[in-house]
Amino acid sequence: LYGYSAIKPRSFQDYMDVVGPVNTTIWRMLNVKYLVADRPVPFKGFKEIMNNSKTYVYLNTNALPRLYFVNQVEQKPDIDVLRSVKNNGFDPKQVAYVNDGKINVDVPDSTASVTITGYKDELVSADVNASGYNFLFFGDTYIAGKANYKLFKVPTGWTAYVDRNKTKIYKTDHGFMGIVVPPGKHTIEFKYAPISFYISKYIALVLSFLVILGLLITLLFEHKKVKTS
Repeated sequence: LYGYSAIKPRSFQDYMDVVGPVNTTIWRMLNVKYLVADRPVPFKGFKEIMNNSKTYVYLNTNALPRLYFVNQVEQKPDIDVLRSVKNNGFDPKQVAYVNDGKINVDVPDSTASVTITGYKDELVSADVNASGYNFLFFGDTYIAGKANYKLFKVPTGWTAYVDRNKTKIYKTDHGFMGIVVPPGKHTIEFKYAPISFYISKYIALVLSFLVILGLLITLLFEHKKVKTS
């Protein structure tokens, strides 16, 4: 299978425990475009593009983009979402499920568009045109929030921006991400920085401060020595 690189181990395990490894709905959500098998497969929407009697390669004609607008958002508990995925019981382009309260969004019309302009492991950017308050789905593992270290709070995982303004990430379809995009043309960014990055950053700042403080103290003592001699 190609396309599972988007799933981090914990989310992958959550889905596999309930859904199983073969599921066309999750493949659609995660932009899985190709399927390699050692025998013919009966999945609807998979077009055979290569067959050498031992290896079969299929094109998933129903694969969704990594970023796409969803028509509507509904509230549903995570376990019910997993059951719906397991049973291929919903169209992920038509509806997205959240458990973070009711979200009012507009159905995107024909003018709504998403164009990915950059895709790296830690930074995904896109130019979008929203026809209303549209809901944008991102097929990567939901890792967001802040770790509280009393003296400071450290962002963990993904942070989303609309025109460089931070926006809320909703846990979507059990383990993925979604944001609300206001009407009009915007630049969207998803940035990933694990907690280790911020801890290293603060340690470096503290060490730099201590070095500068040490230099200032040394200069102060040297100045006093010169003054008293």
